Amino acid sequence: MNNNFITLLLLYSIILILLPCGSSFSNNITNDYESISSISSSSGNVSCGDLLNVQCPFIIEGRPQNCGKQSTVKLECKNNRTIATLSSKRFYVMDINYTHQMIRLIDPGLEKESNCSSMPQHSLHRLKLGDGINTFGYGCRPVTYMNCSRSISDAPSYLNTSPCVKASFNMSIYAIVHPLEVSEFKNSCTNFFTSWIYDDGLRKALLQPDSTFNFSTYRGTTFHSYLDVHKEMMKGFWMDYYLDRSGEYETQKPGKLIKA
Repeated sequence: MNNNFITLLLLYSIILILLPCGSSFSNNITNDYESISSISSSSGNVSCGDLLNVQCPFIIEGRPQNCGKQSTVKLECKNNRTIATLSSKRFYVMDINYTHQMIRLIDPGLEKESNCSSMPQHSLHRLKLGDGINTFGYGCRPVTYMNCSRSISDAPSYLNTSPCVKASFNMSIYAIVHPLEVSEFKNSCTNFFTSWIYDDGLRKALLQPDSTFNFSTYRGTTFHSYLDVHKEMMKGFWMDYYLDRSGEYETQKPGKLIKA
């Protein structure tokens, strides 16, 4: 009997020793979880769909953001898509690179799951994002759609959009990447739409210090089919935005599309 009593006493003592350790361990887990939760909820990150942590100079309309006295560009968040207004036309925001001060946009008419039949909704001749920020599409190359009354076979730069794009009766639709001179337009064709693709090589050439780059002779990637052009359009196009020394965003006039 005495042995049983001693055994029970030892077990009871061990339990009393272990209980505070277990309680302390449990409290540590709870405190860590509460700490993580508070950081997440108090971080103030503003996101919309796949576009995370939107920062100044961009602000999501209706979301609290403090950019001080800086000029800002308002973005919208609808159906988990971030929307930017470019020359009074709405584009989806695909990405923002704050380190290099670039924003990537795509026309809402270019659907992800579609084939080459999806067409841009907006014809855009100039790239201007808001009034309080300087933006320029250094690496942007225009894609000009032409409505032609006859077939064009003597101009390799004219890419037939058939069967992707349906033309009206007795008409053919062609796309030209980066037309520079009005003389490139055939008499039987009329320009009816302009979209954009991005060319990183063009941007790097333009931004080289003391560059002797000749814009009028640059051709970049040669496209042999409209399908290839459409694939590039599906990637969206990047635009640069700039901050001057005073912390205010500069405003400059965008360049012309075609040299007359």
